[in-house]
Order: sequence, then C-alpha cells, then structure tokens
Amino acid sequence: MKKGGAMSVQAKENNDTTVLSRRKKVKGPGLLVHRGVLVVLSKNFFGRSYVIKTTRTLIGRAGSCDISIKDPLISKKHCVLSTEDGQRFFIEDLGSTNATYLNKKTVKRKTQISYGDRLIIGNTVLRFFLEEKVHEKQ
Repeated sequence: MKKGGAMSVQAKENNDTTVLSRRKKVKGPGLLVHRGVLVVLSKNFFGRSYVIKTTRTLIGRAGSCDISIKDPLISKKHCVLSTEDGQRFFIEDLGSTNATYLNKKTVKRKTQISYGDRLIIGNTVLRFFLEEKVHEKQ
C-alpha cells in the first residue's frame, strides 16, 4: 500500500485499483459520463485532446470552428460531431473534399459513433471516448 497525503492506493491481483481517502472509498474501473472526448493519435498533433462541450461541435481547419485542426487536408468546415440526448453521439461529414472516415468506412450520412471509435479527418487520426468518473463505494 502506497501512502501519500490524505489517500492511499492499493493495487490488487485482478488489476482493480482501490483508492482510499479519509472520506470515501473509491474503486475502479470508472463509470462513463455523458461528455465526449476526441484524442489525436496521429503524429501531427499526437496527444492533443478535445472535450465535446456542446450539442453540436463543428470540426475543421477554420479558426471559427469549435475544434480547429491545422491540417491542410481538412476542409475549412469538415464535419460535425453532435449529440441529441447527451448519451448518443453522431458524426456527419459536411461535403468535405477529403471525406470523413469512421473505422475505415466513409461517412456518407449522419452516423452514430461509440466509445473507442476511430475517426480520420484529413491526415489526422482521432479516437472517440466518453468521460469517465470513478465509482464511489458507500
């Protein structure tokens, strides 16, 4: 058990981690929350992440986009990431020059995306995740 400040961390054989604090006992794995995150996996902007904060997020090269990626193969207004209920997320190409790809397939209409899906926009590879929170034991 590693102790530090107000909490200690315990690693178990089954790869679960339990974090003990003076107030609450917390156990992984996390629970999914209803906010999307895009993480860049390609070398051009590797590691950059974008939190999806609105119900409609415009992605493109233009500075006016909600997510602006300076990749010359991305159109000024390339695609839209949206959510209708805060739980399901969708990607839609806006007639871009170089298309939008979801798991190696061209996005031709508004398409639902899921946790871990791979998006390719221009030369930029992104992975879609959902925010997670740690489950608290009572």
